[in-house]
Amino acid sequence: IVDLCLDIVRKLRYNCMELQGFLVYNDIRDEMRFRLNLLLLEIFLVDYKKKTKMKFTI
Repeated sequence: IVDLCLDIVRKLRYNCMELQGFLVYNDIRDEMRFRLNLLLLEIFLVDYKKKTKMKFTI
């Protein structure tokens, strides 16, 4: 599922004129989605070093 999410993000990135950054929302009640979001955020930190990344936990 991580590869699928990353493929979607990359496709959206190439269709975007100027990517400003990423917003990631976490729900601590859903542990599987919480871990997936953290993993995706770590990958974004490596792939998109100079872009803004914001994480919100609800």
